[in-house]
Amino acid sequence: DQFTIEQLAGDLLPYATLEQKIATGFNRNTKINDEGGGDEEEYRTKAVKDRVATLGTTWLGLTLMCAECHTHKYDPITHDEYYQLYAFFNNSADVGNYNLAPIVEVPAPNLSRSVEFVRERLKATRTELAAAEANLPAEQADWEQRVKSAGPIWQLLTLTNVVSNGGSSFTNLSDGSVLGTGLNPIYDTITFEADTDLTGITAVLLEVLPDPSLPKNGPGRWGQTGNFILDEFALSATPLASGARTASSDRTASEHATEARTDSAGGTTNLFFSTASADWEQQYYRAEHAVDRNPKTGWAIGPKFGEPHFLIAELKDSAGFTGGTRLGFRFDHYHGNSHTIGRFRLSVTTNADPLLRWPLTQEITSIVQINADQRTSAQRQQVAAFYRSVSPTVRRLERELFRLNQRETELATRKYTTPIMQERAEPRSTYVHVRGNFLEKGKQVSAGVPAILPPLPEGTPTNRLALARWLVDPANPLPARVTVNRYWERLFGIGLVKTSDDFGRQGEAPSNPALLDWLATEFVRTGWDVKAMQKLLVMSATYRQSAATDPVRQEKDFYNRWLSHGPRFRMDAEMIRDQALAVSGLLNLDLGGPSVYPVQVPNLWKEIGFLRPEIGMDEWPVSEGPDLYRRAVYTFWRRVCTYPTLATFDAPSRDVCVARRPRTNTTLQALAGLNEPTLLEAARVFAQRIMTEGGTDPAQQLDFAFRTCLGRAPSPAERGRLLAFLKQQLASYTLDPHSAAQLVQVGAATRPASLDTRALAAWMMVANVLFNLDESLTKG
Repeated sequence: DQFTIEQLAGDLLPYATLEQKIATGFNRNTKINDEGGGDEEEYRTKAVKDRVATLGTTWLGLTLMCAECHTHKYDPITHDEYYQLYAFFNNSADVGNYNLAPIVEVPAPNLSRSVEFVRERLKATRTELAAAEANLPAEQADWEQRVKSAGPIWQLLTLTNVVSNGGSSFTNLSDGSVLGTGLNPIYDTITFEADTDLTGITAVLLEVLPDPSLPKNGPGRWGQTGNFILDEFALSATPLASGARTASSDRTASEHATEARTDSAGGTTNLFFSTASADWEQQYYRAEHAVDRNPKTGWAIGPKFGEPHFLIAELKDSAGFTGGTRLGFRFDHYHGNSHTIGRFRLSVTTNADPLLRWPLTQEITSIVQINADQRTSAQRQQVAAFYRSVSPTVRRLERELFRLNQRETELATRKYTTPIMQERAEPRSTYVHVRGNFLEKGKQVSAGVPAILPPLPEGTPTNRLALARWLVDPANPLPARVTVNRYWERLFGIGLVKTSDDFGRQGEAPSNPALLDWLATEFVRTGWDVKAMQKLLVMSATYRQSAATDPVRQEKDFYNRWLSHGPRFRMDAEMIRDQALAVSGLLNLDLGGPSVYPVQVPNLWKEIGFLRPEIGMDEWPVSEGPDLYRRAVYTFWRRVCTYPTLATFDAPSRDVCVARRPRTNTTLQALAGLNEPTLLEAARVFAQRIMTEGGTDPAQQLDFAFRTCLGRAPSPAERGRLLAFLKQQLASYTLDPHSAAQLVQVGAATRPASLDTRALAAWMMVANVLFNLDESLTKG
């Protein structure tokens, strides 16, 4: 009863505490609209109607929405009564669009573990960086020798047929660069060509250069700063000789598989880049964004305007035809505001060494040719500083340090706010919506409750607080029955009233009305004590029955409506994930705090178009440390793109309030159980526990695994089959240690170096089998 009052009207309680105000955020979880041109009043009324529907579903077990448009002949809730309930919520101060006010600032909850994790990572990264810097002199000496013997790395291309879809003009300059002039369109696609006789091309160098004719000297053409945004950098190759074949060099196994596509008509092959790096990247506009084939991301160079910069794009597979190749390039500028490149130059290379591909200034090239013992102090410092700036290890670690420092600052200064309910100072009038249309108003109504239910106490103010107290009044027959029925459904798999969201005439009558009545009155008699009710149910002889059944009971009581055996049903999506993490020891039981982002399918947000580079959300921002293993209820949830694993196991989209979920069994669920990254990581960490805590003998370890996962010992048949499976997996991974090493790398949780990789992979497969047994996935 206290929960109900605070969820619905905590803000209206005398001397309401912060927690009581926060509780009212329950009714703020309605849909919002952030589209330009949306009608604010339309979405406000939709939010109010959502609250009425949620009230009906949660506390009354009634589908009140049926009366939104008109009165039904046999429906006891009339059209007018629907809008009387609507009036209780119609005076809230929120406006229904992306403006979340009213809100309150709340203390930062449970940040200590996140801050501690970030600081540990900072310390480890600084240690790693110090070790990398200690190795720099030796690495630099080796690099200098390779530079001296390498000769020219890049072949400058002569660019021809430069064409702008937006109408820009281009001039070829004497240094091989191309300068854009004339019209600078808001959006543009620029194409051009270059011929080369090279084969085995591994990378392309794009130089963007300043020029006095460009805004602020460029290298872009945006008038305010000379910036640009290169959204997509694309490349194709066409043989110059008929019947020519690509001369490809061998690539390492770790590189991506070929994705080239060939236009059979012209022999043109679309080439793809695996990654890109640059001498400078604007925050949220990284070099790899220019080659990710996503038009909503791009590379930019702010705030270092008026300077030369370069980008190196590495091909997934080497390119070039014997007899010559015509390379076709394309720049896509989709961001708008005329963010196009002003002056650029391109080169290609066949060199596979990333360090040698990094362009050298003429000054650094000259210094490298001087013997180290003959250089001046300034020259030694200059070349050392240059090598440090291009060292892949140092660049990676410094980027990680920058990110971690930003994260630490964010955690230390973050302010959390949450939306709440709040009454308007000036009451809003409520009218019946004719045919449910908010624009067509009928007669004015005041707040009230349906006539078929007990009335509000006389003299009570007609506000949300009065409504909440009316709900938990012992005279109200529905809320207690609806609530205990939901508890019964949670434990037994199906409620005494099967249609737990509909106690009305269209719903199913209770299978045992007297039992439902007694449970409801007992619930009220004990002060609405949820724990006491749960204890009463789980300690009953009915609940403690075995879930085993027989053909006779199956025939007479297939759905167990007459409780002929104990409950047995598949767990909900969140429970399946959390149980695997709990068994492995990874589950983080912290309460409260912001949403988290566990591992999910890569690039999913790109596919649905939810990308906000300007606020740093250009990809699913995978959480770190303990946040990876928070309970599933804390997972960030976007209604247009639900978390795939939970959705696979029937988690609802949360578009509307639901009282019960469908429960399906599909092939996709089996595939998710065997392959989902978080479940695989849980299996790997559980395997580590089996090997370190279960003893030294495989039979003892298997007994430990069964006790931990299933709460019992294996039968002789189960022990024999799983030990044979373990032996077979161990033999397989002994023959293929590379696959074993790849398998046990799943997840971010630490892995003891002392454990044999092949044995760990084998036990991981056994753990995966245990997680996917019906006994693990079902309650019974």
